[in-house]
Amino acid sequence: MALEVPIAKRVRGLPSPLPPPDGGQGWPRQGDWTYGDYLRLPDDGRRYEIIEGVLYVTNAPDFAHQYAVQQIASEIMSFGSGIVFTSPFEVHLPGIAKPVQPDMLFIAAEQRPPAGARFFEGVPALIVEGLFTT
Repeated sequence: MALEVPIAKRVRGLPSPLPPPDGGQGWPRQGDWTYGDYLRLPDDGRRYEIIEGVLYVTNAPDFAHQYAVQQIASEIMSFGSGIVFTSPFEVHLPGIAKPVQPDMLFIAAEQRPPAGARFFEGVPALIVEGLFTT
């Protein structure tokens, strides 16, 4: 049975309004965001990602989106040795994005991060990002 899902919109740019950061230092221009800037963002329930210096902001995904991602994750878990994570889990892609929170990622057994790791550094074996249309 096919599942029809509503569009999941990714909003490029700063949320409106983004509260001023603590410490008096303003927010950087798009293209200049760093991981340090990310760490200063408010914990407001939005998903923040930085890709090539650009801040991306998304709201929490809806039921249909999460259901579809979970179905994909279940299928991938049945295929091999490794670990499947669904968002939120922080990934640092060297030279491209730091951090991103893909909808789902598969980390091969030999890539397994050490116990207590707060994020995955490197390129996972597989990344899935759900893009839905109406």
